[in-house]
Amino acid sequence: MRKYLLHILIISFVFLLTPTAHVATYAGKIEDAKENVRKYPDEVEAHFGLGCAYGDAANWKEAIESYKQAIRIDPDYAKPHNNLGKSYIILGMYKEAVEACKQAIRIDPDDVTPHYNLGGAYFLLNDRDSALEQYKILKNLDTERAKKLFDFIYK
Repeated sequence: MRKYLLHILIISFVFLLTPTAHVATYAGKIEDAKENVRKYPDEVEAHFGLGCAYGDAANWKEAIESYKQAIRIDPDYAKPHNNLGKSYIILGMYKEAVEACKQAIRIDPDDVTPHYNLGGAYFLLNDRDSALEQYKILKNLDTERAKKLFDFIYK
């Protein structure tokens, strides 16, 4: 048993560090994105990137603020609207998610993701009819994503 003790300690140490490495990675991405915002405070992509970095780290409230700033800079950029909707869904703010997803769809009606997110938000608001409308739209855009939404609605 003693001859395996060193191996067990090393393996245990590696497993203990693994979650820390992910946190450090997210922290590094967030710091890089913050630096990008400091360098380019009027660039929509800088704020959108910071929102994505916060989202990757599951810091949804911070992500929402960054997406909102990106939208203030360029209200006709669909991606921040969509990611704002996704963030709202995760936080259980379904009515806000519906509005954000509708804006993303208004800007880019052929983008699959906001339709999927909107369908999910409607379902979570107990509005199955509106969720099914998004399913019907998705069937014409991406049958695989449509099936996922359908499964979500009926399972």
